[in-house]
Amino acid sequence: MSINGYHMVDSGEVEEPAPKIEFSQPKACVNHTDHGQSSPSILEWLLLAQIFDNAPLTDIAVTVAITIPDGSVSYYDIRLNPAGQAYLLFQIFSFGDYSLEVVDAQLVPSSQAFELLGTLNFGFTVTSDETNKGECAP
Repeated sequence: MSINGYHMVDSGEVEEPAPKIEFSQPKACVNHTDHGQSSPSILEWLLLAQIFDNAPLTDIAVTVAITIPDGSVSYYDIRLNPAGQAYLLFQIFSFGDYSLEVVDAQLVPSSQAFELLGTLNFGFTVTSDETNKGECAP
């Protein structure tokens, strides 16, 4: 519509694009001894996020799927700390291939979803050797 040379648009809601998030290769740490858990070993993941569009690093919940060597999958909700890190301690009972897949990220409490970018599935093989022991805690 045009009034006196000005163009008017219909009123309505303007939809803002979802903020974007990407994850670096997580650090994986395996501890077979002195970890204080009830399992024989622990696998710790330290995931680092990069936020685009100047979104804050706080109040972001990340949902990950962990696949263990027998193929079963468990889902976990973890929060990013102010440095953009998410930490997960996972008790393990067998050697083999594990994977961590980021399946969702959203602002809390608004539940605004992030657009997930880049690699979202990360694998790691647990052997009888300890790996990066003590280096994954944020």
